[in-house]
Amino acid sequence: MESVSNFRELSNLPVSGGTIAPGVLFRSGHLADLSDEDSQQITEAGIRTFVDLRTANDIKSEGADRVPNGVTHHHVPIFDDGGSGERLRDMIMRGDLNELREQFGDGKSHQLALDGAAGFAENPDRMASFATAMAIVTNPDNWPLLWHCSAGKDRAGWVGTSVLLAAGATPDVIVDHYLESNKARGTISLSWEGELKDLIHPFLAVHEDYVRAQLDVVENTWGGVEGLYRDGFGLSEEALDQFRNALIAGS
Repeated sequence: MESVSNFRELSNLPVSGGTIAPGVLFRSGHLADLSDEDSQQITEAGIRTFVDLRTANDIKSEGADRVPNGVTHHHVPIFDDGGSGERLRDMIMRGDLNELREQFGDGKSHQLALDGAAGFAENPDRMASFATAMAIVTNPDNWPLLWHCSAGKDRAGWVGTSVLLAAGATPDVIVDHYLESNKARGTISLSWEGELKDLIHPFLAVHEDYVRAQLDVVENTWGGVEGLYRDGFGLSEEALDQFRNALIAGS
């Protein structure tokens, strides 16, 4: 994808009992700049459902998704607790280094991003929104499906982690997949340099600490994957089994 950052397919990743089936689940950054050529690729891949996790302020800044013909679009807004939304954009635009030092210096930006990542997995308001998104993502009737947020790394990252958890992926597989966002074209802006970039880098990249914190929440708050899906996402055992069976190739 030339017009969409961090576009990738969840396929062929090793999970319990096999690998993730190809051609069913995709993730990316926002689709406001989707080109005609990339739109055609989406059509050829058979993707027929979009799940947009951005807030109204994100959409105001980045633009609404371009939605190819035949694709069903779901908007499930989720606020980014990590601070990489409207508040951070406003501070960067002001360019006041003293303000940024006060807000994000001395490791504060990393801690904010870490707390935000963990909050996706345990904050009741965030989990209620993610439950809405996961009800769509886990339903094979909606596949092939693509979900996204702004850069496709934080909110989209927690959905990806949740999918891999359901499939029985090991923590190392989950961490490696999560960190791929740092290699994606367009994820980290090259226009910010020096101290400014250092101060806000924890919001522009992902860190192993973030996903490890989420995995800890799954165990310590939800009692494991089954509890996450049952009590956190509100999915029945039958729905989770259906999801797993459709997700894992050869199952």
